[in-house]
Amino acid sequence: MKLEDCPFDSHHYGLKIGRFVAHAADGAADLSTALEVATREGFALMFLRLERDEPLCAIVEAMGYTAVDTLITSTLRTRTSGSATHDQVTLEQHATIEDPADIARIATITAVVMKTSHLHADPRLPLAETRALYAAWATNDVTGRAQRTFVARAEGEVVGYITVVDRGSTIVIDLVAVHEAWRGKGIGAAMLRSVIEWIGDRDVVATVGTQAENPALALYARNGFVPTEAHVTYHLWLT
Repeated sequence: MKLEDCPFDSHHYGLKIGRFVAHAADGAADLSTALEVATREGFALMFLRLERDEPLCAIVEAMGYTAVDTLITSTLRTRTSGSATHDQVTLEQHATIEDPADIARIATITAVVMKTSHLHADPRLPLAETRALYAAWATNDVTGRAQRTFVARAEGEVVGYITVVDRGSTIVIDLVAVHEAWRGKGIGAAMLRSVIEWIGDRDVVATVGTQAENPALALYARNGFVPTEAHVTYHLWLT
């Protein structure tokens, strides 16, 4: 079992946080050894994400840990033909966002509307720090980490966005957010269709991950995405 640092999370929470990357043959002894190493190295919290039916899940739970969320990965199977237009907003796409006001607006929207993640689900992680982490994540994405940002704009202001990480043969929809006042108006669907149009007929695997309880799963399904993987996330607190 491999131990990896999570410096981004550690910075925002003021805790030493890491993740375990499990191998198929790992069992109880491997997990116990990994926990001992992490404790010696001063980690306060370790993340562990496993396929939902993996035998190691039962071992983790027998040690007293409970899954904090289930992450569903959906893969684009059918490239729908709906038009990427909307009668209330203009749709844009950018390699990076340059306008400081747009960047700040995106960070604010993200901090407020992101409410379902393994970080939000853990009551020991302060909500203010989780919101700040997501705001910083969005800022990093739109200023260069993501290869494409799709924006919905109304009356000059950003009201929604999607960031995409393009690795050539794989495309990952990373962050999706719509301002609360604009939700339920089809803006997320319009932006998603914009992403699908941008992908076009390229021979790539396009995926998006979201929590099992997130209503956005239905949006992805309506636009050609099919659930292909399910992983449970454990938070292994060592302090």
